[in-house]
Amino acid sequence: MTAPEREPGAGEAGPAPLARDAVASLVALDAERGATAAVPAVREALRALPQLSADPAALRGLGPDPLAALAELAEVIGWILFDAGLYRRAHRMNGRALALAGLCGDRWTARLTLLNHSMLATHTGRPRAALEAAAPVGRGRPRPPPGATPRL
Repeated sequence: MTAPEREPGAGEAGPAPLARDAVASLVALDAERGATAAVPAVREALRALPQLSADPAALRGLGPDPLAALAELAEVIGWILFDAGLYRRAHRMNGRALALAGLCGDRWTARLTLLNHSMLATHTGRPRAALEAAAPVGRGRPRPPPGATPRL
């Protein structure tokens, strides 16, 4: 016997369901209309989830699943901001994604964020920073991008 189908996030409390829904929505919007068209939806997600602007250390009590959902959303937002040409904001959101991923032990999101950050550094003419950002992906614990701050 299989479990009955349920709506994504049904029965869950906290920011995880909203973060997961925002990830799906932002990825679909970015794929369909492009990053620039997705920026207003990014702003909406940031307003709807104040945890994305909070000090990551203050979110420790949320638990690993909500933190992982927020980390994934921060990674997606960082990518969209980069693709839309909002490089400083992308840099800050990459730092947030790494901080959130670090709090819950989500190494996959941390690695993807570091690779995205490496592309950002390359695109903005900082090849050494790109190498430094990508280097931890193949070894040990990922570090936040140099100069990244947890606050937007």
